[in-house]
Amino acid sequence: MTLRAFLRDDDLFSDVPDDLLDTIIERGSEQQVPSGRELVRQDQSGGGLHVLLDGSADVMINGKQVATLGPGDYFGEMSLIDKAPHSATVVSGPAGVKTFILSPATFQGLLDLSPHCDRVALKILTRRVRRLEEAARNTTA
Repeated sequence: MTLRAFLRDDDLFSDVPDDLLDTIIERGSEQQVPSGRELVRQDQSGGGLHVLLDGSADVMINGKQVATLGPGDYFGEMSLIDKAPHSATVVSGPAGVKTFILSPATFQGLLDLSPHCDRVALKILTRRVRRLEEAARNTTA
């Protein structure tokens, strides 16, 4: 599957116009990371938005694994939007991971370029809130 097809199938980018999706792909980059490498570190800034294309990654908070991510999942979105340090460390899984990355500068440029990117940012925030709500429900159940 091509990167364009993969991103088009992902709900995050599903309603982005074709020309803007092409611009996002042109301005982003792909990264293959071997097993056990940190992709972002808790309490550090930067790193951008990573969308997992292949493989897996473990999410660690204060050294404790709290989630495993797979293709279609993403991370780094909150730091990308509010420029605060990462709330977790993300480490590539046993088979490594391949990600598509939008740097903070690239993402900001895209926001300035098109209102559709604002919708992507809103989707990102909405998904995060929904995940937190679900986690809270599961914790109290």
